[in-house]
Parts: sequence; structure tokens; C-alpha cells
Amino acid sequence: MDTVNGAMRPDAADFHVEVGETTSGTVTTLRLIGTLNVYTEPALAARVQEAMKGGAWSLVVSLAEVDHVDAEVGVGALLRALRRLQAGNGTLLLAEVPEQVRKAIKARGLGLVLPAFPTEESAVEFLATWRSAA
Repeated sequence: MDTVNGAMRPDAADFHVEVGETTSGTVTTLRLIGTLNVYTEPALAARVQEAMKGGAWSLVVSLAEVDHVDAEVGVGALLRALRRLQAGNGTLLLAEVPEQVRKAIKARGLGLVLPAFPTEESAVEFLATWRSAA
């Protein structure tokens, strides 16, 4: 890795998004792996867009394998993804959020806007129940 203006610039292999199983055709999981910052945010945005084009409007984003999230850019990327989904009557929940990210979300007053669940499974279960009740 090298740096540009003090920010880590990851190699392309340092960050990727895995698409998890779709549950009942209504909930899709995205597992982020690596560092989420200004250089990798476009990859997240592209995967969210792909999921939406594929009909996924309820997303669970797992951060269990994220080693670093830029507090400003990373949280902003998650918020932008949520807004895109909400524009189509969808939503986004976080799962397995590292303490550093949880603190950044809370410091910005976004704890209720970007709800976090302790496990991916609990977030998927909540969304599946919420969608079927709607």
C-alpha cells in the first residue's frame, strides 16, 4: 500500500464485496472485506447498485471482515447506500460492526438511521420479518 495525501491507497485486491445468500428473494447480504475509504467506496457503491438492479431492496451489510473504515468517507458511503435504497422503498441494516465504526456512526447521530445488529443472521431475520409484515 502507498499513501496519497496521508490516506492509505489500497491495492485493488485489498477491498472487495461478497454477495451473500438471498433469503426468500427479499434480503441480500453484502460482506465487506478490507479497508473502506475514499479509494474503495466506488466498489461498494457499484455493488449496491448491482444488487438494486437485481431486485434487492433490503440489504444487510456485514462489516465483520473490514479492517479499517474511514470515519468520514466510510460512514458517508453507507449512508448514501441507505438513501438510494430508501428512494425505492428499501432499507439497509448493518451487522457485525467494529467498535471504531459504531463510534463514528454514533458520533454523527446516525445510530437510529444506520441500525446495527450483532450478527448477520439476526439482521437478515429482522428484515425478512419486517418485509413480510409490511
